[in-house]
Amino acid sequence: RQFVHFYEYDKEFSRVLTATSRYLPLLQQFDGVITPDCTMLINQSPCLQQTNTYFNRAVGFYCQRNGIQIIVNIRWSDESSFAYCFLGVPKGSIVCVSTHGCIRSKEQRQLFKRGFRAMLEAIEPKAVLVHGHMPDDIFGEFVGQVEMHRYPSLFELTHKMEEGA
Repeated sequence: RQFVHFYEYDKEFSRVLTATSRYLPLLQQFDGVITPDCTMLINQSPCLQQTNTYFNRAVGFYCQRNGIQIIVNIRWSDESSFAYCFLGVPKGSIVCVSTHGCIRSKEQRQLFKRGFRAMLEAIEPKAVLVHGHMPDDIFGEFVGQVEMHRYPSLFELTHKMEEGA
């Protein structure tokens, strides 16, 4: 099964956010879509974070309405974003998160773990797909609480290939 994902710089997929209907025929060629991974930074204005959450859900809604299966990508920044970043996601659904680029420092790792815990409590997902590294200090506590599947990022795959060459 092949799902389209948006784990790249926002500028690379911004056209899909603002003109989703133009890309619908292309998206319909796949088994489904993981909703866009719009940037949510700790020091970013709350208005922009809320807008990025809105775009994520709006693209998902539009795709679903047009017969495309979706998996909601969940993104948060800090505790202040927890009030809205889990909204609109059905309890018990399969969701996706990405660790790529957001668990570099000790503070980021702690924030990610708090957000992951809050997401589990709010959504009670059936399963979580993880794009990127899945370090034990973040995910170890949740093993057995929820089914998790890890998918390496393109960065990981290219660096593994370079190491083996």
